[in-house]
Amino acid sequence: MTRLIHGEAALQAAQRISESLFAEDQSSLTESDFEQLALDGLPAFEVSDGLNVVEALVKTGLASSNKEARGFVNSKAVLLNGQAAESNNPNHAAERPDDAYLLTDAHKRFGKYTIVRRGKRNHALLVWQ
Repeated sequence: MTRLIHGEAALQAAQRISESLFAEDQSSLTESDFEQLALDGLPAFEVSDGLNVVEALVKTGLASSNKEARGFVNSKAVLLNGQAAESNNPNHAAERPDDAYLLTDAHKRFGKYTIVRRGKRNHALLVWQ
């Protein structure tokens, strides 16, 4: 159906996007694929620098509370662009333990997009401003 309505290129993009969302490797996605994800209904959220993974999970609705989000992170149930969320800020302030898992420029594809996945079927797209 996609081929008939939108053409062969759109069909290939749709297949690439679908396969990438459920695989742990999203390196094949192009910048236009990320733009299409937002248009096709993947929940998209505008965010700015200084966000940590726990905050991102709550902001996107992938977790209902900071406590729940911490549990997902600690159990390795969170992927950022297909890679497990890892502690990357050992010098975080003691009163801000969630900042041990900061979202950085390294998590931004094309300097603008991050796919957050919790579990196998829950996704959100962060669009960096």
